[in-house]
Amino acid sequence: MKRICTLLSISLIILYSVSLNAQIPNNGFEIWAMDGNDNNPVDWSTTNNSPLVCVTPYTPAYAGDFSMRVSTFEALSMTFPGVASTEFSYIDRPVSLNACVKTTVMPGDKVLLIISFFQGDSIIALPTDCTFSIDSTLTDFSCLSFPVTYQSNLIPDSASIIVMAGVESPQIGTEIIVDELSFKLATHVEQEDCFDSRIAINYPNPARNITYIPVDLINESDLEVIVWDLKGNVIQSYPFYSLSVGNHELHIDTHQLSTGIYPYAIRGNDFIIHSKMVISK
Repeated sequence: MKRICTLLSISLIILYSVSLNAQIPNNGFEIWAMDGNDNNPVDWSTTNNSPLVCVTPYTPAYAGDFSMRVSTFEALSMTFPGVASTEFSYIDRPVSLNACVKTTVMPGDKVLLIISFFQGDSIIALPTDCTFSIDSTLTDFSCLSFPVTYQSNLIPDSASIIVMAGVESPQIGTEIIVDELSFKLATHVEQEDCFDSRIAINYPNPARNITYIPVDLINESDLEVIVWDLKGNVIQSYPFYSLSVGNHELHIDTHQLSTGIYPYAIRGNDFIIHSKMVISK
């Protein structure tokens, strides 16, 4: 039994990591699309305003075909920071943001990565506490980890990431090239007693029009099952209120889901567990 519990924990850690990578939209900057006359990374907003261009695809990338390059730009005889940003649904408390970056930083200038987390209108991680600056040139890609500082014990429901080249007095020539953004979680899932486990895997899996998630609660809790697509978009949410201690089977209607893989999370009053379901029609 202990061996089975250990294998289950390892498998869920892997699934946990896969689902979280999918939640940062276009995290490898492989997908670009024309927005009017501007070529922007899909699911990101930029300060591009043709003919002024400060965010561009970059090759050779750290991984895949493209990275994202953000540069300062000049307009009306002034220099401005280049900015790319994204906001997206996210329900977890990562310990850090991982990013692979190259930089060119002119004297007296900086490049910034800024993270923030929210639950509704409440700020859970302040951007002022999660602003990370680089004031030196990195000629080769360096994969760095930027820690997240939290202001409350709430679980977020959304996040934002800002990549900025240049600060108060930006200099022409300052740029940051970013690739492979991902959040890092704690290195383990609590699994002290398999009979009291809060880890749950749906069945049948693959599913067609319906699936069930068995849970064994050690405390009374409201639950919410949240389902994403592989682009990180929340596509379904199922609330379950005031569930008592003990075993429950959560009925999940999947008839509207097309064939594919869907990360999902089970969020309780004081915990959150990730897994994924496979739909086969």
